[in-house]
Amino acid sequence: MAAAIVAAVVMTWDQIFPTPPEKLVTVYRVHRCGCVTQWVRALKDEGFTVRLFELNNLHTMRKTLRTPANMQGCHVATYLSYFVEGHVPASMLRQLASERPSATGVATQADLSNRAYRVNVITAYNYLLVGKDGVQRPWGNTPTP
Repeated sequence: MAAAIVAAVVMTWDQIFPTPPEKLVTVYRVHRCGCVTQWVRALKDEGFTVRLFELNNLHTMRKTLRTPANMQGCHVATYLSYFVEGHVPASMLRQLASERPSATGVATQADLSNRAYRVNVITAYNYLLVGKDGVQRPWGNTPTP
């Protein structure tokens, strides 16, 4: 009986105690992606709840999120109603939540096709905001390392 109660609580935990949208990041990765682990850990350390899903590919997800082709790495996330490409730090997500710009997403300006992009430093990039019209423009205050 106790096991059934515990199972019921676990299955409905998010309904009983929902995560505030400003704290929830949903991440989708492909199997070969190893860099996302460090980013997820950094977000959790900053108080975010991260849901991580592994997909065979990200094509459908990216089409749904309207992620530009030049910004596609080995993982993509959703935060509030935005896509997030690259290792966008918690401070930038908080800025996104605070400002709520009219945009589809935010991305690092790093070369996402380059595997050297997989580095431990997640604050050494500039950030781009993708407007609903698809225009990419520099955005945000670059955090200090």
